[in-house]
Amino acid sequence: MPDAEREIWITLFSDLLVKTWFALKLWDLASAGALSGDAGLILWGKTVLWMIPISIVVQIGLTILFAIGHGILTNGKHLPTVKDERDRMISARGLITSYIVGSLGTLAGIAAIATGQGALIGLTLILAGIMAADLVGNLVKLGHYRLAG
Repeated sequence: MPDAEREIWITLFSDLLVKTWFALKLWDLASAGALSGDAGLILWGKTVLWMIPISIVVQIGLTILFAIGHGILTNGKHLPTVKDERDRMISARGLITSYIVGSLGTLAGIAAIATGQGALIGLTLILAGIMAADLVGNLVKLGHYRLAG
């Protein structure tokens, strides 16, 4: 498995872990009524801000663990990594897809606010769009690596 493909799998796995945990946390807060009013928006913002460093730490930790596991399984043999035109094109396709999905999520959030759904719904839709953009972009890259494979 090429390094780029392995990195995508690690990213997908860690993103699903962190974002599922995060979505469940927001769901629990919303179910408990903690996200209502101005204090709810502040709590929502603090929760989102905490997600960023947690995501980074989980991503780094899993990358290290997977690298150690890969080294053990392959007895430390590492194929040289060369980024070629195919890798750059696959990365560009994933990035373009991410931009499109993220833009649609942002548009949905703004539309929700414009139609009176409230700031919490609008911000959550924007955040969901950003989270979906990362997921879909990585899935597109993974699909291209599998097809080119």
